[in-house]
Amino acid sequence: MRPGTSIDVDNLVVWVEGDTWNGLPSVTIENPLAPGDLAAVKMAFKPTAITAEPALELTTADNQITISDAANWSFTVNPGQYDLIPGTYVWQIEVTDDSNPAYVQTIIHGSAEVLNNYTTTA
Repeated sequence: MRPGTSIDVDNLVVWVEGDTWNGLPSVTIENPLAPGDLAAVKMAFKPTAITAEPALELTTADNQITISDAANWSFTVNPGQYDLIPGTYVWQIEVTDDSNPAYVQTIIHGSAEVLNNYTTTA
């Protein structure tokens, strides 16, 4: 399946270097293809789609993403200060259910921007 895109979500994935990014306040996956409940979520940022390793990866395991309702596939990407240099990034969100074997699916992808901080004097 081709991951979805959203200009509205891309507009939320923008912050100034050093500032606290507001995260994604509430994401609900309608009609998930997985047979089980939501068990894990990852959001990865890369400078380009072909870069091997993410420049930043946020996960439920590291408490940067919170599953608010596993049965209804709802989660929040928590606010935080993330160490990315200014520039444009590609991002993806991957979800995993609690079935055995786990069902893994990349559900959405897009572009992010970290803006230069002009107010820092240090």
